[in-house]
Amino acid sequence: MKYLTLLVVCCCFACQSSESTDSKAIPTLLPEEKMRADDEQVPPQHEFLTAIFMADSLALMPGQEESPMAFYEVSSFEANFENDQLNAIINTALGRAIVGEDAPMRVTDLRRTIQAFVKSRIKAYGQQEVEPDLVKDMPSAYEQDHRFTTAVTYQNDRILTLATNHYYFTGGAHGNYYTVLQSFDLKEAKEIHFTDLFRPDAKDQLTEVLSQWSEFKSEDIYPTENVGFTAEGLLFNYPPYEIGSYADGEIEIVLPYDVARDYLSDNARRLLGI
Repeated sequence: MKYLTLLVVCCCFACQSSESTDSKAIPTLLPEEKMRADDEQVPPQHEFLTAIFMADSLALMPGQEESPMAFYEVSSFEANFENDQLNAIINTALGRAIVGEDAPMRVTDLRRTIQAFVKSRIKAYGQQEVEPDLVKDMPSAYEQDHRFTTAVTYQNDRILTLATNHYYFTGGAHGNYYTVLQSFDLKEAKEIHFTDLFRPDAKDQLTEVLSQWSEFKSEDIYPTENVGFTAEGLLFNYPPYEIGSYADGEIEIVLPYDVARDYLSDNARRLLGI
């Protein structure tokens, strides 16, 4: 059973300046209110999670027919619990999943963090050096398409797991994608990591049991730290190419809680009540 569905929303915003005659694209960035979508395009609302949707695009060669484009779209959430510390922890983690290494050490306003990220990437795209012959002969070499989608995979009164999928195309035969799983202890206001869940000596045993429970058969299966909670058990997620081919897609292994129990830390067992 797949828990994550890649959401591809086809919406495009024209961002080139009609007054520019420069050979380079001069980005005309959308104001914040125009970087939001209609209600049908935002992710479903969850209690204490406010939906965020932003998108922007830019033609690399304004005025040129079939110019390469950059397109960024973010469909995610901002935490709005009554606990400010918890909000900062969740929003900082989401900022890290979407923005990457350039994310602030502490995110208190995720919407503005994402907006600044999208604007900076669009601006950098428009200011890059361009080889006109390559643009003409192989425009896909300059195409940029990035789409981030966050979904709630599990939530109860103590635990929240979010899955942020990033689809990207930067030229080549096809795009690629991966999913980042992030879990939080809502009572203790902290992020839950792999090392919080499992005993330090459990990795070898986990390798064996994950191989037994995986529908995908491979000698390369190992206990990835990209793990989260579901209603059925702990979800281990592997992006394309990590243990399988691109055609195999994301590999997901769900380890039932009654099986995982023997490998969990004492704190994890208390957290799950098992």
